[in-house]
Amino acid sequence: MGLVAARAAPGSARRFECDDRADSCLSTGMSPTVFREGSFRGFFFSREEPRMHVHVSSPDGEAKFWIEPLIALAGHTGLGKRQLVTMQLLVEKHRDEIVRSWKAHFGTSAAR
Repeated sequence: MGLVAARAAPGSARRFECDDRADSCLSTGMSPTVFREGSFRGFFFSREEPRMHVHVSSPDGEAKFWIEPLIALAGHTGLGKRQLVTMQLLVEKHRDEIVRSWKAHFGTSAAR
């Protein structure tokens, strides 16, 4: 099936459909989910800064990672080093999916 983004009415959030062959799914709304793996969720907010990034949450806290030019930790709350390493590895694993989702949600350029 593949990821499909459909533009909604002006001023409303875009709706995303799931790829039924993947472990991840984009959700409808202001903070689309890009991936889920174990207890981790990768997502972004629709009304945040223009630099390409992804948030990763777990039951213990949340981290924000820049995607370009290199994947790098931007900040975090409530997480230890082991969780941060695991999250960064997940961001690296899902990088292409994150970039595709960002471009589908915000447009083709990295910056909105």
